[in-house]
Amino acid sequence: MTKDHPGNFRLISILSVALVISLISCNSKQVTILESDRVLQKHENVVWSVGFTEDDRNVFSGSSIRNCIVWDLETNTRKEYGYNNSEGVVSLSQLVGNLLVATMRDGSIISVNLSDDEQKGMKSMDYTTVLCSAVNPIDSSIWSGHLDGTLRMQNLEDLQKGEQDKSGKRKRPLYQKQEPKSILKGHQQSVASLSISDRGRIAISAGYDGAIILWDLQKGIQLQKLKGHSAAATCVALSPDDKLAVSGSIDGTVKIWDVVEGEEIGVLAEDEDIIYSIAFSEEGKYFLTGSREGRIALWESATGKRIDTYEASSFAVYSLAFSHDGNYAVSGGEDGLVRLWRINVELSL
Repeated sequence: MTKDHPGNFRLISILSVALVISLISCNSKQVTILESDRVLQKHENVVWSVGFTEDDRNVFSGSSIRNCIVWDLETNTRKEYGYNNSEGVVSLSQLVGNLLVATMRDGSIISVNLSDDEQKGMKSMDYTTVLCSAVNPIDSSIWSGHLDGTLRMQNLEDLQKGEQDKSGKRKRPLYQKQEPKSILKGHQQSVASLSISDRGRIAISAGYDGAIILWDLQKGIQLQKLKGHSAAATCVALSPDDKLAVSGSIDGTVKIWDVVEGEEIGVLAEDEDIIYSIAFSEEGKYFLTGSREGRIALWESATGKRIDTYEASSFAVYSLAFSHDGNYAVSGGEDGLVRLWRINVELSL
């Protein structure tokens, strides 16, 4: 019978400890789910709205100095559209047919055909400051939330072609004044955020009065007023299946709502950081939040689990959007930078 050499025993012990340390190290390793891809370029002022074109090839962004930039992600080139006779861009939305629609703070609405750069425009007759906007994907109506607490609707078909000079080049959009086609009242203070369902019937708004209101746009009526925030609500987003909504507030909370039952079903965050922006992925499985302190967080919709958080900057994040394939996100905010993010959700599974 042979005896093990004392040196072999020590070697085995050392290897065992090394294996345990290695396993602990692997298990404690942080996997990056949300990571910075690149910074696109800097606007000269605050970026209020960002998004992807339908083919995910371009990112568009609008700022408070009356301009919109379309970024080609493949060629790293940009095209800028200026709106010198209107106030800053509040919201940008893409419609079918390469049409980019910008809603301005002074009530102007401007469209740009990305294929031929043709611009059209209108201006509301009853001036009241616009704080947010959304386009109904079904009938292309444009709904805006206002400082006076109302929601107002205009038709895209009422936009007029821009004037042209002798060479045939566009000089500026022709702002023909239009009365709003519909006005909805429900908030006691300003409307901070607005989201419309993909089916085009239901909308949800967040107000400085702290209320979250569900609307039936077809009937033009208020369906429910959801109360839960103790201070002004700053942002809200509706899930693609119209079943959930997520809202943020100055009270430091992120709340998730059952839209069908009209009930609060969870508080996902409760701290001193204010959430200014929310965006759902196209299939609704995930959503992003952006905060006053520059944090971007990725959440799972079904469980309310925070998957990852990224310290984007020390400046507020005012706008977020997922790419249509769900692999990227874009953000814009107080520092004027437009940032592209890579999302590796499968690493968290």
